[in-house]
Amino acid sequence: MAAPLQPAGGHAEPTVSFACSCATNAPLTHLFLCQHCIKLRCARCVSHEIESYYCPYCLETMSSAEAKVKKNRCGNCCDCPCCGHTLSVMTSSQQQADADASASSATSTGTSPGQGKKVYYLRCSVCRWSSRDIDCADKDSAGGGYPIEESPAADSVKKLIDVYLRIANTEKAERDQKTASRRRSLMTYTASLDQRLMAMRTSTPQSRLSVLPSVDSGVAAPVGSTDTVREELAKVASVATSDIEPLPQSYYNDPLRLDTVATLEQRLSDTSFQSPCASVRTAELEGTCMAGQRRLVPQHKFLCTRRLQRCKQCEHILNKPDNNPSSIKTRLQLIALHYMPNFRIAVLPEFKCQQWSKAVLTIVNPLNDNVAFTLSNLPEADASEEPSITADIELPTSQLTVLARDDTSEYDDTDAEQFQDDASVVHRRKANRLSFYVKIRPMKAVGPVQVSFLLCFKYTSAVQKGSQPVHLRQRVNLDLGKMKELHTVTKSS
Repeated sequence: MAAPLQPAGGHAEPTVSFACSCATNAPLTHLFLCQHCIKLRCARCVSHEIESYYCPYCLETMSSAEAKVKKNRCGNCCDCPCCGHTLSVMTSSQQQADADASASSATSTGTSPGQGKKVYYLRCSVCRWSSRDIDCADKDSAGGGYPIEESPAADSVKKLIDVYLRIANTEKAERDQKTASRRRSLMTYTASLDQRLMAMRTSTPQSRLSVLPSVDSGVAAPVGSTDTVREELAKVASVATSDIEPLPQSYYNDPLRLDTVATLEQRLSDTSFQSPCASVRTAELEGTCMAGQRRLVPQHKFLCTRRLQRCKQCEHILNKPDNNPSSIKTRLQLIALHYMPNFRIAVLPEFKCQQWSKAVLTIVNPLNDNVAFTLSNLPEADASEEPSITADIELPTSQLTVLARDDTSEYDDTDAEQFQDDASVVHRRKANRLSFYVKIRPMKAVGPVQVSFLLCFKYTSAVQKGSQPVHLRQRVNLDLGKMKELHTVTKSS
């Protein structure tokens, strides 16, 4: 049975998809139902807003301003520079070198002179990499993470950002000044018009033209302010040059070990430095061309976001997650699977080209009210313009009713006695499920078998109280697999 939980697109198994308001086909699990517009919305029809930032490892939440200051990275958790997994904080004991140093530290740390001092370092539980491999000093506290090294190009980038911000502000001020100048000139023209019309009554006809005001009279915007800022930009901008520093002689003379060279993925994880040397021990670099090069260091973990989705048309919230990052619950979730009747493919026959075959479809009602629906074919104009439709479908002509969702009716078969269903139309009825027959005729001997039809029913908004039922016409697409695969499966069974 093909359920609507299957992903959309490019699958050999039978799938069911619904048409969004933007003509995008997707299963109900990938669609939202706006309770104000009463329309299906896909990922393209909604706007995504970041609600909070959190670390996926320690689940620490922070605001947008704090995440911007920390460059969207967690201050405590780090990734392994070799394999990319999260590093763990390990504890070890370090003996004091001399008695005086241990006695002086005993007062601050609370340890006795004979005891070892607790130190902390980072270690990967997957590839066994340790921060001691790159001669990183141990820390006295477990928190704080690995210190962030400043990029050598940080000052240049900061200067460029400051100059571009000044250019943007200057151009915005000039646009606002031109707009205000046009408004001021129009107001000056209308205010002086009455006074000059009074003067025209007493003037001669030859002098009336000189009395009329000019519409173009106004204060001109200052020129040259943007050019001054662009001159400052030229001073800090990078200049292309053909002079390239030659490679060190060690690259030609010393042997090359591939295990000491960083991979492309490892380099791109540290975009500030992009060191060519892997994060290995110092002893392994001796005598190689990578000796003396900067090694890869642990990078702080990137933050994840919790987003809410809004309808672009009415701007109402369609999905709002919980603020707690450890919770999978949502405050509001208008997934179409919970509010739209969905179809499932129950029985598929052996299809033959240009011959009618009987299949069984099942409709499931997730609502708390009975749903009376009708099925109809697509208009001829729409069906002729759809190259994806490769088969004809014959649907039931009568109106069908599917019962409301009731968890207690799963063990009760008395609901079928309330309806006098036609045996040639209805295959089976149980609880909020209704199975019925349809006839399908493939038009091509080879290729996928795809049909489309319209589902018509009345829907009442679950959010707006006292709202009137709305008549919905929703397009449903069925992908019944390929002809060759269907014949192969039938013969093998």
